[in-house]
Amino acid sequence: MPSSQGHARRFMLLVLLVACNSAPPLPDPRPVGNARSSLSCTNGNCNCSQGQCEGNCESSGACNVDCSGGACKVDCESSQSCTLNCSGGKCFYYCAKDVPCSMDCSGGDCSAWCQEKATCNFNCSGGNCTFQCDGTCTIDCSGGGCKCTGDGCPKG
Repeated sequence: MPSSQGHARRFMLLVLLVACNSAPPLPDPRPVGNARSSLSCTNGNCNCSQGQCEGNCESSGACNVDCSGGACKVDCESSQSCTLNCSGGKCFYYCAKDVPCSMDCSGGDCSAWCQEKATCNFNCSGGNCTFQCDGTCTIDCSGGGCKCTGDGCPKG
């Protein structure tokens, strides 16, 4: 029986490692069934002004993503900063660790994750956004209906 106990312990350790390193369960606000294009990036500048793109911005410099048409899913992996223009709303955004991060979701209905040690500034003036703030967040939710979980959520 010692062998099966060892396997059980290793399995539980693996489950814990996967759970601790994965993104939080945020709602995906993008409309179901919409066509989705790959996010096109050059030197940290990504253009999807028509909206409905998804992909990663990976850069040793700053990442700047234009998804002004909205309904994008963006994973920013920059070592300097992350900026998303999703003024059309309905975006799904993961910010890199340890960097300044900002999102304009003035159209509302966005979800965003501010990872630990990041400093995030989220504009959701259109309202109804969901945030996971493991880093420090500043949030404009003047449209109301926003939800924030995590130690980095604004107090008060």
